Amino acid sequence: WASQSHAQPVETIFLDLPQITETSSPHAPYVAASARPWTAPVALYKDQGRDEWELDQIIGNPSTIGKLLTALTAGPIDRIDTGRSVEVQLREGTLTSVSRATLLSGGNRAAFGHANGVWEVMQFKTAELIAPKTYRLSGLVRGQFGTNVEMPHKWDAGTQFVLLDDNIEQLTISESDLGVENSYLFGPTSASFETDVYRCKVTTFQGIGLRPLSPCHVTATVVGNEIKCRWIRRGRVSADRWWDTDIPITDDGTVFDVVLGQGSDRLIQQTVTDTKLRLVLPSASVANGPLWFSVAQVSSRYGSGPSTVCTVQ
Repeated sequence: WASQSHAQPVETIFLDLPQITETSSPHAPYVAASARPWTAPVALYKDQGRDEWELDQIIGNPSTIGKLLTALTAGPIDRIDTGRSVEVQLREGTLTSVSRATLLSGGNRAAFGHANGVWEVMQFKTAELIAPKTYRLSGLVRGQFGTNVEMPHKWDAGTQFVLLDDNIEQLTISESDLGVENSYLFGPTSASFETDVYRCKVTTFQGIGLRPLSPCHVTATVVGNEIKCRWIRRGRVSADRWWDTDIPITDDGTVFDVVLGQGSDRLIQQTVTDTKLRLVLPSASVANGPLWFSVAQVSSRYGSGPSTVCTVQ
């Protein structure tokens, strides 16, 4: 490895992501590292209090990190988007295209986002090299693992890009460390962590991997003097088991916060444990405009997840 005198600073990106594999720790965030040049593995230390630094990870390989060169507008979710593409410039590394079957099996996962912790997980089928270290990505699958709620109207040029491959590492962190500041010191293993080549970052994680997904197929229909509400819950783990009548019940449980509202007013709020509900139609409010209904799944480990809203028909 390079001598300590030639060691270079390291760039790290911390990513508070949803659970992207069934074997990963759901609450633990990830770290991606890059350096120019990459001369040695990267050591990552966590402050245990009073500047007592404890080794958290040894990152053996650089991550594929870059930025968007062109803006990317919001697109469809849960299907391949054939109408949009985006150009990405990498610091280091390469990107490759995959077959449709590999894409649908989870290939070419990446994240768009910012250091403030907002990340959209997506996939891409085609990576076309259009200039040195610059690719045009197409065949996009957006808003994966419930990050459709993070998808903005537009990702601007300059947005960070991280390839979610085996070169990113999960941090060793307890759930009690979520929601509070965590300090990390990082640099090449060829240098002492007491030297200036090591850098420090302070960040707060929310444990996005514990967040329940928003319910889908939400309907609310007036039947007589009642409103008949239905929805389908979504799961973070083992939710693609088409041969079962329902997906497994995980730590998210089957608790939902529901709201019936009109304009900015909340007329009815309840917590329920079923995926169907009948509400008494507030007759006095019908003439004041359309009603809306929202439902969000609640986790004992995270709290309420993002809601899905529909207009009462």
